[in-house]
Amino acid sequence: PVGDYAIEVGPGTLSVADTNYSLGLVAGTITVTQAVLTVSVDDQWRLYGATNPPFTGQVGGILNEDVIVATYSTAAEPASPVGAYEILPGLMGEALTNYFVITNVGTLTVTPAPLGVTADNKSRSYGGVNPPFTGSVVGILHNDAIEVAYTTSAGAASPSATARATRALG
Repeated sequence: PVGDYAIEVGPGTLSVADTNYSLGLVAGTITVTQAVLTVSVDDQWRLYGATNPPFTGQVGGILNEDVIVATYSTAAEPASPVGAYEILPGLMGEALTNYFVITNVGTLTVTPAPLGVTADNKSRSYGGVNPPFTGSVVGILHNDAIEVAYTTSAGAASPSATARATRALG
């Protein structure tokens, strides 16, 4: 593991009887430093209101068959608004102290969910008052407060559909 270790020195082929040398043995030190471990998180996307997809990534630089496990998470929940959210890695393993970790975070992009609004067909007589307009909304999620206003440019003096068609042909 990371740390300082002694380098022992031995006499090698010299013997104590060799008078041509005065033998002095001085031990050294080897310092084992951290290896580089890179964690890169894959970008993901989902629609507003959906659950988060499975997060993935790659871990590079594991040595000596060390067991290091990566997990990935984000603060985004299904009701989180449209936008970009960081996906962060978490690492577990007894050998982590032997590594200098470089992290490349990912991005979860939450995109707008489809919302369908349909106005109900209505009719009235020429010169009459417009009836109340109604319709339906499909796709509201998480009890979001969506209000729809239905309006028209047709007023009491607007010609009937038959009168418009006759003028266009005339």
